[in-house]
Amino acid sequence: MKRLIGFSILIFIFFISFSLVSAITCANQNDVILKLSGATNAHAAIFSEILPIYSNNEICSTLLGQAAPAASPIITRTCAANNVVVRLSANTNAHAELPGQTTSGYTDVCYPGLSCSTITSGNCPLGSTAVLSLSSQTDAHLGIGGAYNNKVC
Repeated sequence: MKRLIGFSILIFIFFISFSLVSAITCANQNDVILKLSGATNAHAAIFSEILPIYSNNEICSTLLGQAAPAASPIITRTCAANNVVVRLSANTNAHAELPGQTTSGYTDVCYPGLSCSTITSGNCPLGSTAVLSLSSQTDAHLGIGGAYNNKVC
């Protein structure tokens, strides 16, 4: 009986700690770069999507060392030379591809002030952080920073 109780407590602690590590919520809507349905094997949504499935795995600018932006006015997500973070197949429930790919129907997700690069193996260059990762270079599921080899830094 003591083993069963001990094992149950261990399982409970594991699930609580996993949920705390994987739940990421940004400071406000301006802090959100994009949203994921999970920490790995995820679909993505644009920053303004409000479906509950996307509420606990947000990719935030503050995670990259930037100061939290003011909550209003809503910042413009205009694409420039290097601020494309990823390309999505739709606004929600989307697959993704690395910036620079050209699949028809995919659109760029951009964030002002970021200068992004991509790698297909290894770690991001010194001084940069993996914003997110993809299971392949195109038509991919997404994950947080180091979940997959294809990384946006």
